[in-house]
Amino acid sequence: MYGPQINYNYNRELFLANTDVHTFDTRYKNDLHLPTAKLKVFQQGAFYSGIRAYNHLPVNIKDLSCDVKRFKRVLKAFFQMHSFHSLEEYFNFNLM
Repeated sequence: MYGPQINYNYNRELFLANTDVHTFDTRYKNDLHLPTAKLKVFQQGAFYSGIRAYNHLPVNIKDLSCDVKRFKRVLKAFFQMHSFHSLEEYFNFNLM
């Protein structure tokens, strides 16, 4: 869980934000753009799952992604506070 989010910070040029793909002012405009994927194998791969996991992070953590040290510290604390045993459990988690 921790690795894909850190990977984004070191490889930003590999990822597109939704604002890079369209100009609509949506609530998800600052999330990473999910590529179109028809194959389940691709959807379960590290690249696609990593984007989904990053987009599911709370907004206050995603806002720190420009400051790598602080982002890592807050992300680690988040995962220590909320222990997830599977991706399904993580994606079903809601802070509200």
